[in-house]
Amino acid sequence: MYNKITNKLLTLMNKVYGNKNEISLGLARKKGLNSSLKTIQKELNKLSKKETSSLYKEMESYYLNGYLDTADTTRKPIKKSKDKSRHPWSGMNAGQRINMHSTKYMRELTSGIENLIRKGASRASVVSFIVATGDKYSDRLATLYRTELWHMEREGVLDGMKYNKVKFIEYVTRRDNRVCPECQALEEYNDGIYPIEDAPILPRHPHCRCVHIPHEK
Repeated sequence: MYNKITNKLLTLMNKVYGNKNEISLGLARKKGLNSSLKTIQKELNKLSKKETSSLYKEMESYYLNGYLDTADTTRKPIKKSKDKSRHPWSGMNAGQRINMHSTKYMRELTSGIENLIRKGASRASVVSFIVATGDKYSDRLATLYRTELWHMEREGVLDGMKYNKVKFIEYVTRRDNRVCPECQALEEYNDGIYPIEDAPILPRHPHCRCVHIPHEK
């Protein structure tokens, strides 16, 4: 998504700069900087909607895979997968997170370009900033995807265990030197045993590797 935006913005900035290497902020605005950023905002809004729709479909699929791999049934809970994919967890749902990232990106992009031009930075410096900002938010979007899909798979597994009448789960970390203090504490509390209705939400953070497994008391 952000790669497309970067390429489109670079094309628009070529028109703003023309054959100049440096330009004042006033001249940049006269040459179409503001209208270029508005065009980028509209394009980003369209891409964000497409990205959200695509992610929701993937989330539904991950939920169903986790559920069917766990539950003793072949029946697919389609409606539940849709509801779960759009349900806010950890404060937001996936669509809201994508929109939040887009808003931060446009804010950072706009202020960064204007500040660089205002300070007399070269055209190459502005281009480097645009590319670096796009790369940074592409990485963040990839992390968001990975986190949301892991969450949905874990929710599917948990609901599959509920279907199987599992009453308690064990919270399990990877038990290596990369385990964070929060996850370590959850595994140590009550030996990691929780009623399934009180199972800690997964993942606890991006790159979390923890899982729930059935526990028989």
